[in-house]
Parts: sequence; C-alpha cells; structure tokens
Amino acid sequence: MKDGMHKLNVGVVQPVDFSCCSNIPTEETADKFLEMIKRAAENCGITVVKTGWSLRHPFVPNGLTLVLILAESDITFHTWPEDEYGGVTATLDICGKGVDLEKLIESITDILGAEIVEIHKKEPRDLWVKNKEKI
Repeated sequence: MKDGMHKLNVGVVQPVDFSCCSNIPTEETADKFLEMIKRAAENCGITVVKTGWSLRHPFVPNGLTLVLILAESDITFHTWPEDEYGGVTATLDICGKGVDLEKLIESITDILGAEIVEIHKKEPRDLWVKNKEKI
C-alpha cells in the first residue's frame, strides 16, 4: 500500500460448506431455522439486528437463500438440497472482535445435522487508513 497508509483488521469473512445435512431449511421451516441460528449467533457474541433481521428468497424447484443482518455485518445461507450430498453453504461475514466463530460453526453443524463440514480459507477484512490517529 502507499506510504503513510496503515492496515487495520476489522473482521473476517469465513465461508463454510455443510454437506449431507438431515435438517436443510425449506420455505416451511425457514423461520424456525433462522430463530435457532439467531440464538446460536447471540450465544457466540454476535448481535442480530432485531428489526427486519431476516430476508429470504426461494428458488424453483428447490433451494433457498437466507440472510441474517447483524450489527457486525451479515450471515448468509444458500441451500442446495438437490442430491444425496445436499447441504448449505454459509458465509459468515463478521466485523469486530470477541466473536467465537468456532462455536458458531459447531452450533450451525448441529442445527443442520451436517455429516460433513468444509471450512474454507478465512479471509481478513482489512481497512487501509491514511491517518492512524482517526482510528
């Protein structure tokens, strides 16, 4: 980066694939799933925004995208129930400190009943600032 710029880590983006799930959310079960995820997230130090905290979009013939809006950013879920490996891809986009991502991934694994969990490379969320005193 340019001279005089300072890097500040403000969070992380953690993609995770949950496969062979026994409890993939559907349109009928989305509200219950989001409520369980909301409680799990709050138990890991995440603040789920109370007003308008969930969004969803169904795909035909199957599949669903769900979003939790957080004070710390967002968590998205994309279901892919089409085959015997059916599951959910989650992107945990978290800003701030004090969030227990490992505990959250374990909770989501339990909620989904996932037999396979693939944790992809974690990407840092960095800001470059010119004036370090403004941090």
